[in-house]
Amino acid sequence: MAKFVVNSRRHDPYKNFKFRVRIDGKPVGAVTEVSSLVAASKKSKIKLTGLRKFSNITMKRGLFKGTKFYKWIAAIPGSKNFPMDIAIEQFDEKNKLVAAYQLTKAWLHKIEGPALKADGNEVAVESIELSHEGVKFIKC
Repeated sequence: MAKFVVNSRRHDPYKNFKFRVRIDGKPVGAVTEVSSLVAASKKSKIKLTGLRKFSNITMKRGLFKGTKFYKWIAAIPGSKNFPMDIAIEQFDEKNKLVAAYQLTKAWLHKIEGPALKADGNEVAVESIELSHEGVKFIKC
């Protein structure tokens, strides 16, 4: 009979389900989905370094009572509250921080409330879309 051997050095990828959002270093809540964090070089006829474009980030979460997150959303663009640095933190199953990404000078681009349906039984989900001037990995 063959013996089953466990590889104790094996590292599986992190599960993609625990996130927290920090604005200017302070936690404001959790989200259930974050679109891909994309930084791409702009097209050019010649190769140049340093030219980047950053895709907007969409965050989704179930609708909750008011929090700091809503106060930030309600702020008027152009006020002293905008733009802000936003960190998106990812945790493993043991609640250990395993990755963090920082959006530099982010501002609210779009907010979308939940679809309201009288005969539905889904969770009410809201989403916000953020524009920003850069993304960097602050913990990997």
